[in-house]
Amino acid sequence: MFRRSSLIVGLVVSAACGSMPSTSDAGTGTGGGTAAAGGSAGGTAGGTGGGAAAPCSSMMYAKYGMAAFTAVNNSIITKAVAAPTASVGTSFQGLSQQQAATLTTNLGAFLVVAYGGPNTYQGKTMLAAHQGLNITEAQYDYFISNVVVPALSENGVPTADIMNCFAPPVTEKKAGSVKCDTVQSGPRPSGCP
Repeated sequence: MFRRSSLIVGLVVSAACGSMPSTSDAGTGTGGGTAAAGGSAGGTAGGTGGGAAAPCSSMMYAKYGMAAFTAVNNSIITKAVAAPTASVGTSFQGLSQQQAATLTTNLGAFLVVAYGGPNTYQGKTMLAAHQGLNITEAQYDYFISNVVVPALSENGVPTADIMNCFAPPVTEKKAGSVKCDTVQSGPRPSGCP
């Protein structure tokens, strides 16, 4: 999975670390639901992605609603914790109950605002949240392709919405983008400063 996979990885990793997707636009607020059953974040509400998202990205929350975002968020968390550390690193391993709850809340709020919902996110910027986690581009791409995309699909989100609306905010590669701010180890992704 190409573009659509990268979207989810960035969102999940951001939430897990308590960060917003863009280093230049930190949102404010407290938790919220996440993309579920057809809903995912997309758009630029609250400073999500450091760039032009697909026009439909900011409409995903309105289309799918909080219940769907919550279901997708829960699926992402479950899949991320179960993913092989060789593929996603150790960021999701050994989380305390409190850390898991914070991750769930932050990721949910991030996804909601990123895809056009109300801004209740109170986490760190993407860049700050991922410092020291040593996330590589391969890990980011795996996360998007093997955690986020399946979570969206299994919760009823059509492939067209995943690729056209959910993926763009997390796959864009430019200064301040989710992917560029999340990948902080190994070679820089092509297009990232």
